Amino acid sequence: MNSHTETKQYRFADFCIRNDQQVLYRRRKKISVGTKIYFLLLTFVENQGKILTKDEIIESVWPGQVVTDAALTQQILRLRKLLGDDNTEHPFIETHRGVGFRFTAQVETQAVAPPAFPAEPRARPTRLGYAALAVGLLAVLFISQTLNTPPAGGERFNKAGLPVNISIVPAKNNKDWLNRGGLDYLAELLGQHEQIHTISPGEEWYTSESPEKLAIALTTNKNIDYSVLIGLQALEGNFMASLKLRTENDILASTDIQADSLPALFEKTDQWVSRNLSVRDQVENVEGYATFMTLDAYALQSYLQGVFEIEVSGDDKKASEYFQAAVNKDRNFLPAWIRLAETNLTQSKFKKAITIANTNLARPSVKDGSMAAIRLNFIKALAYFNLREEDRALDSINSSVYSINLTDDPYLKLAGLKSLSLLARLQDDWEAAETHIQERLELSQRYLPLPNQLASLHLELAQTNEQQNRTDKARQHLNLAINFYEETDNANGMIKAFAKLNQLNFTHNNFDEGVQVTARAEPYLEKGTSSYELIMYYQASALMLNLRGRFDRSGAYVERMKEIAGQTNNNLYLLLSEFTKVHKYYVQNRFKQAKDHIESMRAAFENNKYLPSSQAFFATVDLLISSRADPPQQTISMLKDYLKQFPQLADTYPLELDRTKGHVAVNLGQVEEGIAILKATEQGYRDKGRSHLGNYIGYEILEILLQYPEMEYKSTIDRLQANTRYDYLF
Repeated sequence: MNSHTETKQYRFADFCIRNDQQVLYRRRKKISVGTKIYFLLLTFVENQGKILTKDEIIESVWPGQVVTDAALTQQILRLRKLLGDDNTEHPFIETHRGVGFRFTAQVETQAVAPPAFPAEPRARPTRLGYAALAVGLLAVLFISQTLNTPPAGGERFNKAGLPVNISIVPAKNNKDWLNRGGLDYLAELLGQHEQIHTISPGEEWYTSESPEKLAIALTTNKNIDYSVLIGLQALEGNFMASLKLRTENDILASTDIQADSLPALFEKTDQWVSRNLSVRDQVENVEGYATFMTLDAYALQSYLQGVFEIEVSGDDKKASEYFQAAVNKDRNFLPAWIRLAETNLTQSKFKKAITIANTNLARPSVKDGSMAAIRLNFIKALAYFNLREEDRALDSINSSVYSINLTDDPYLKLAGLKSLSLLARLQDDWEAAETHIQERLELSQRYLPLPNQLASLHLELAQTNEQQNRTDKARQHLNLAINFYEETDNANGMIKAFAKLNQLNFTHNNFDEGVQVTARAEPYLEKGTSSYELIMYYQASALMLNLRGRFDRSGAYVERMKEIAGQTNNNLYLLLSEFTKVHKYYVQNRFKQAKDHIESMRAAFENNKYLPSSQAFFATVDLLISSRADPPQQTISMLKDYLKQFPQLADTYPLELDRTKGHVAVNLGQVEEGIAILKATEQGYRDKGRSHLGNYIGYEILEILLQYPEMEYKSTIDRLQANTRYDYLF
C-alpha cells in the first residue's frame, strides 16, 4: 500500500483528498470512502497526467495480490460514480485501451503540517486518520494503580481523544459459563463507549498456555493499544473480577473488584477499565448504554450461560432457552434479543428470527452504524434467503452495509463486512465477494493480524476462487490457512481447512492427495471440539474415500458421524451420515440397498422438518436411485410427483434431473437417446467445473455401452482413462 512520509492534500475540481486521512471532501463536505477507492484515487492524483498501466495501479492499490482486470474495472467504475465523472468528452479518468488509465483533472498539491492534536478532539477520526495521528501522539509510559495516583517516572498514556483499541484477554484457561459468557459480554459493554474499540477473545485465547505472552503479543501490533487480562470468579455470596491493563512493555494498572451481583460486577469493571483508559469523561452518558446493559441478575446469568452453550457445548436449542429466559426477565436486554434471534436462525426458525430482528431494529437505541443494527439486519438477510425471499434478503443486506459505512471502528467494520461478502454471494458475484474478502484481509493484516483471523479469511478466499474455477489459487489459500492454524495448534481450524481441502480433492479427483490429507488430519480429530467442523470433514473425506474404493475407511468415518449425531442429538448430522452411506452403496452398484436406505430417511424430510432446499436435494437423490433400482414407469411417476411438490426443482437441479432421465430412457430400451442425454449431462458438469460428477457419469455411460457390444465404446474408455482415477471401477 502507499507509504507517505510527508502529509499532503490534493485539490481538483470541487474535491480535496489528503494522504493521511481516508476521507474525501467535496466543497468541505466529508464523504466516506472505502479503502480501495481511497487508495485508487490517491494513486491517480499523485500521478496526475500520467498514463498508469493496470499493473502499476494494482501494485499501488493491491500490493502483492492477484487482481483481475474485471475487479480493477469495477473499482474504477465505482470511483467514477463517486466523483460524478459522467462527462464523456472530458472525463476525470481517461481509459487508454490496451494500456491503462490517466487522471486528467488539474491537481493542486499542498504540503500540510499535521497538527499536534485533532482540531475537534471529541470527533472520531477515520481508520486511516487514526493510524497516522496515533504514530505522532502515542507516548507509552507508566500509569500507577489508579489515575488518581501520580505516574511514577513518566508521562501518562495520552491519545488526546483518539479512539482506543483494546483486546480482552482471558487471564486463565477457564471455560466455565462465567468467563466464556462474561468476557464476551464485557467486550460488547466496553464497545458501547464511543472512544473504545474492543476485540473480543478468540476461541484459541482460552487455551493459551501463557495469557501474559498473548497480551504482550497483541499489543506489539501498533494498532492495538492495550490488552486487558480478565479473570472472573464466583465466590461464596458474591463475584470477583481480577483485572490487569498492560501494553507491550508495561503493566499499567491492576486490581481485584468484588460485587454482590453480576450486573454490579460488570458495571464496576467497565468503570475501572474506561477510567484507566483516560476516556471516562467522554463516555459517562453514552446514548443507548443503559438499554444495552441489564440490571437483572437472573437475566444476565441466563445470557452468560446461553453464550457458554453456543461457544463451548454447541447446543443452540439449550442456548435459545437461556436467551429466552433472559428476555422474559428483562424485555430491554438487547444483547439477549440478538442472541435469541441468532439461535432461532440456526434452528431454522426463520420467521421468528425475522420478527425478533424487526422488533429490536425499531428501538430508538438501535442506531444505524451500531453493531446491533449490523447484526440484526444480517440475521434478517440470512432468514429471508433461507425462506427464498431474495429481494427482502438483499434489502436487509443493504441496510447492514449502510450501517457499516457509518462507522469508523475498524473492528466493527471487520465484523460487519461479512455482509458485503454475503451480498455478493446472494447475487452469485464471486469476483465481488473476493474483492470484499481481500479488503477484510487487508484490514486484519493492519488491525488484527492474528493467525486464526487470517486463516479464516484465506479459507473464504479459497471458496471464492474455487467458485471461479481457479483451483490452484484455491489450494494456495487453503495451504496458507493451514499454515496459520498450525501456528496456534488450532485443532478445529485445521479440521475445517482439511475438510475444505478434501472437498476440493473430491471435486477434482485428486484422490491420492485426499488420502494423504486424511493421514495429516488424524492427530487433530481427537482434539477437535466443533461437532460441525468434524461432520464436514468426515463427510467430505468419506465421499472421497468411497470414490477411491476405500470403503472400510469411509465406513469408519460414517460411524464417527453417527456418534457425533448421537452426542449432539442432531438429526441433520445423522441424515448426512446416512447420505454418505447411500453414496457408498451407489458407487458399489448396490442400488437395492441404496434404495432401502433412502426409504428409511424419507419420513425425516416429508414432515417438513428440514429446509426446502434440503428436501429438494433429497428428491434428486431419491430419483437417481430409483432410476437405477426401480422399473422406469415408477421413476417417471415419482418425477411428476416431485415436480408438483417442488416446482423450482427443474431450475435448481437441471443436470441432476437429466441424469435420472438418461437412465430411465436406457431402462425403457431407448439406449441411444439415453446415452445422448447422459453425455450432455456429463459435459454440463464438466462445464461447471464439477469434474468428479462428469467423470462418474462417463463411467455410467461406459457401463451401459459394454452391455451392447455392437455399440462403439473405445472412445469412451480412452476419455475416462485420461480423465478419471476410479481404478477400482475398471
